[in-house]
Amino acid sequence: MGIPKLTSYIKKTDLIVQTNIRNMSSIVIDGYALCYKLHLGVESGDYCQFYEKVTTFLSGLNREIEVYVVIDGVDYENRKMETDRRRDVQRLQKLWRVDSRVEELSPYEIVISFMAKTVFMDAVCDSSVKYFVADGEADRDVVSLANHLRCPVFGSDSDYFIFNIEGGYIPIDDGRGGVTNLHGVVPCFNYHSFDSAYNLSSDARLLIPYCVGNDFHGSNALPELQIEQDSSVGNVVSKLAGRVNFDDFQNRVAEDYKFYRVDPHSFEELSQSRFLSGFNPLVPEWVVMQFKVGQFSHISMRFLASKDTKTWKYTIAIEDVTKESASEVTNTVFPYIAGALLSLEKCQTPPVRVYRKPKSFEFEANEVALSDRHRNILGSFNLLNIRDCPSEVREMILLQVFHCKSVCKTLRKIPDELKLAVVASRCWLKSVIHSIDHQFKAFILALVFCFHTCYSRSEFQIPLILNQMGRPRRIHHLAQWERMMHLVIDFNQILGSPFPYTSLGHLFSTTVFLNFFTSQPDFLYSKLDEEGRDMYDAITKKLLPGAPVEPVRQAQVVRAPRPQAIVTQNRFAQLS
Repeated sequence: MGIPKLTSYIKKTDLIVQTNIRNMSSIVIDGYALCYKLHLGVESGDYCQFYEKVTTFLSGLNREIEVYVVIDGVDYENRKMETDRRRDVQRLQKLWRVDSRVEELSPYEIVISFMAKTVFMDAVCDSSVKYFVADGEADRDVVSLANHLRCPVFGSDSDYFIFNIEGGYIPIDDGRGGVTNLHGVVPCFNYHSFDSAYNLSSDARLLIPYCVGNDFHGSNALPELQIEQDSSVGNVVSKLAGRVNFDDFQNRVAEDYKFYRVDPHSFEELSQSRFLSGFNPLVPEWVVMQFKVGQFSHISMRFLASKDTKTWKYTIAIEDVTKESASEVTNTVFPYIAGALLSLEKCQTPPVRVYRKPKSFEFEANEVALSDRHRNILGSFNLLNIRDCPSEVREMILLQVFHCKSVCKTLRKIPDELKLAVVASRCWLKSVIHSIDHQFKAFILALVFCFHTCYSRSEFQIPLILNQMGRPRRIHHLAQWERMMHLVIDFNQILGSPFPYTSLGHLFSTTVFLNFFTSQPDFLYSKLDEEGRDMYDAITKKLLPGAPVEPVRQAQVVRAPRPQAIVTQNRFAQLS
């Protein structure tokens, strides 16, 4: 969230002072604010590097103070539809600027990788910090928990200048585009100093968002105080100074008062909230429990929790913006996911918001209907009791939806940490093989090579080819694959996680993948050892019948054994 121009206004004052963090016993972090900042400097899609960067930051901080991370929930009231749409358009415009070489993005213009938030959640789960996912916007829960703990907030939203944060607010931006170093002396803002410096009552301070605007609404006029619409922050603050009586327009500003007035609550109270079940009683409690600990997709939860409209908001992938959206390749899969999520409502034609015309920066609504085939595969699927079904039944549903039923026996021979990735790869390839037959071999080899070597990723790290973003076909194929991988993970969650989940932070580096995708297939194959070649053979010969014959086997390349990947089962284990 954000209040336009408020951050720049505060920075021009002397209200942010230096504070010694060693005097603090704990800190509450706005999770996605940290996610965006730590992604700076990470090659797009280098999930291994990003995962390590997050875990390193959190573990280093956690040695000194107790760390709490709060992740944004969902817009269950659809209050931010227009704001989300505007931000999506801005992301598309940024991607177009990069792709067309119009201009370079500034250090503050962030376009994070498609799976970055998922990998960030994985890293938080695997770190020894306390965390939870908020019901809605994280801001209120961040402030509520911080006031209960009497500690500062670490975030980037300008709304934190308005909340009554008793322990102070530490901006996450260090002023140079990086992350504030939380060791020793740090800059800190206290709302008491703000009120005192500008003669503001607490009620007057809470009126600033109403007049200037925030993510929920635009600016508003207050004729009673001679405040016009679109007034500057400075003008609004000067007009509010010394005012203590707002009875004349109390009803008009009630929503803002309600949002920015926050009572303290404990970690247990906030992390165990079942509000979403009460807001929409059709949402099963097990889904809410999984969601609160980061084990159920935000996109799926938003689709479930919203009572007013059923819209599926695709996340924008970094892709070739001159082409149809990478989401097109998942159109055959989506009806199953929509049908499964809506099994409680018996709704068969959910309106879906689909990103179709990236070059014109527009979104279109598309009706998705369930066919007889969809109903036959889903059968008597019911989200309420799906986890009561045997794991084998749920596995088969997933394999049928992603067109892998015929290879279920072969899939059992694939290592657990690779099964979901292989299912996503096979489904993607079956969807697009007709158009990229000549690139199929190189793509699969690069994918296998990346999976196979990222366990010891110090090997074969070729410097990123700088013009790689200028190779739109390859970027677009990878964007399609990532979107399919995302839906496989989501549907696995909806089914109660019958397949083990391994984070892409352990498995996959887009940088490594693209470097090898630019190479000749024979060269890639020669770099694989016997185990890697066996994996390639299994995918091409058994998991995708009719695939091109593999290159002639060369002498085995001997390498030291790779360490085992960490299967992130603690995140996607079923809750009792």
